Amino acid sequence: MTDSTLTSSQLTDVLTMAWSELGPPAVAIELLHRTGDWLTTLDTAGFLDLDTHPDTTPPRATLRWAEAIAALAPDAPPGLLPANLPPTRHHRGVLRIAAALASAVPVDLGGAVGDMDRPTTAHVLAAISRSSQDRAQWYDPRLPDGRPSAHLIPLYLDGLADWPTTQEPPQDSELPLWPARIEEEEVAQQAAAHPAPTASLPLSTHLASVLNHLRPIDRRYRYETLGMRSAPGILSESIDVRRDEDGRGGAFFTGPRPMPGPGEERLWLRRAVDPHCWHLLLVPAGVDLRTVPFHKLREVGITTVSTSPPAPGNTPVLAGTDLRNPGGGWTVVQIGDVLAEVVHLEDAVTGIHWARPGGKRVGVTIPARPREAMERLLTWPGVP
Repeated sequence: MTDSTLTSSQLTDVLTMAWSELGPPAVAIELLHRTGDWLTTLDTAGFLDLDTHPDTTPPRATLRWAEAIAALAPDAPPGLLPANLPPTRHHRGVLRIAAALASAVPVDLGGAVGDMDRPTTAHVLAAISRSSQDRAQWYDPRLPDGRPSAHLIPLYLDGLADWPTTQEPPQDSELPLWPARIEEEEVAQQAAAHPAPTASLPLSTHLASVLNHLRPIDRRYRYETLGMRSAPGILSESIDVRRDEDGRGGAFFTGPRPMPGPGEERLWLRRAVDPHCWHLLLVPAGVDLRTVPFHKLREVGITTVSTSPPAPGNTPVLAGTDLRNPGGGWTVVQIGDVLAEVVHLEDAVTGIHWARPGGKRVGVTIPARPREAMERLLTWPGVP
């Protein structure tokens, strides 16, 4: 039966009931239910057979595992599964591991878990733990004098890993000092009443207060790039770098052009992996670009300006302010005739981005706190 319209919980119940009658625990079904929308998707695609009865007997269901796994293959006929399944709710490795736990299809475990996030991996570990057929650990008790009793007894243990529980999002921490908290609340109320204030020099008292109160990103939410400690510097990669002191080499660059300060060097570059996005860099004296990977630029105090073509379906910038956002306090200001979002990134680094009237996107990263970064940005030619 195709597309039974049952919910994921209902499908879990009927599949588990049929599975339990066969003996082994239904961890494969439980894994699919707990990690996303695979059960309802497979039901809609016709990979579940539901057997209902006119009397009060509960329905039974079976899942055609091999056919479902075959539909994941790159050369599978189109239409068996939707082309653009959301990966966060339909991780393909989860379906493959579930099929292996169901003894239906073997799985390359390393390939299946290679790009899983932490919560999904925790569910997979729990499913593998619960798939064990024997949870008894046998012991030979000792007699009072220390000799073995030759009488084995079992100790029944839980699985090695329990199903993970859903964690609630962390609550905003409160400022320890009462006057500071009252001041922050007043600034937040003013920001809500006056969204998208105009940014011009000198900054208004209101905008300066908002920028001063943007909290940096919580360390728990900072993105760490793994496996990049020995990454080569940007000058050793396949990167097009253009240098000159009078700026004529940047005729192709359409973004703001900050003038280099004392001891700074200005250059333009683009990476082979993103040939349509140009970057302008202000590199402080003493920074050797041969030793700095691209993802570490802001950590060594390099100012970056990037321009890229319009992106279809790009979310527009909307007026608003969130002083305490765990991902970095942010606010939206008006510069000229565009709205720009200002985000306080980690370690006193500020990110500012906007879209020009023609759709071209501009992104700026300045190694300074938000107020100082905004005041510096407004002195650059070509803003916005």
